[in-house]
Amino acid sequence: MNRQLDTIQVGIAEDHPVYRKGLKNLLDSEKHLNVLFDVSNGTELMEQLRYFQPQILIIDVRIPFIDGINATKLIKQNYPEICVIINSNYCDQKTIHDAAASGARAFLSKKSEFTVLVDTIENVYDIGYSFDSDFTPELITICCKENKSITLAEAHAKSLSLREVDVLKLICDGLSSSQIADVLCISHRTVENHRRNLFEKTKAKNMADLTVFAIKMGFYSIQG
Repeated sequence: MNRQLDTIQVGIAEDHPVYRKGLKNLLDSEKHLNVLFDVSNGTELMEQLRYFQPQILIIDVRIPFIDGINATKLIKQNYPEICVIINSNYCDQKTIHDAAASGARAFLSKKSEFTVLVDTIENVYDIGYSFDSDFTPELITICCKENKSITLAEAHAKSLSLREVDVLKLICDGLSSSQIADVLCISHRTVENHRRNLFEKTKAKNMADLTVFAIKMGFYSIQG
């Protein structure tokens, strides 16, 4: 993607005025990002969306009147083309789960570096989501079910060999390369080669990406 030609329109919903203005200034300093509006609560957010529809919305979980989770649900219902990034100080599994179930495309701690936020915005804009180590396979499954538009290198799914699919499933089960080698009766080096090929073919950047690919393509499902 040519970032010089493709400007990402962003909205911010954050009740802390210093953090909100600082975030707006930082995002506007990036040439490929443009903040359309910044608001302090959920009511103002829904009002702004009547006139402006950013491609990416950064929402705090605990904004007043309409909290971030419920705001995300409303946005999904009324503005499904808008991608929401939940940005919060509260990073417990319940909050992350609620964000995933509401239709958020990413969850980010406010303690994250600004460069991580920019990467998250770009990932969500480019491929529809951004998951990190806080997202378990179960949470990724929820996001895949809730966000039907999430796709990851679907064109490459048919290019996987049967052995690569076997390795992919075991990777999603959390097995190490040594454990996979034992299960499949192949060498550790062969497993590493398959692992490398899987990342190249699926264009996955990390384990979360690989798990998303496996779930979306029907290669893997959460049991229970």
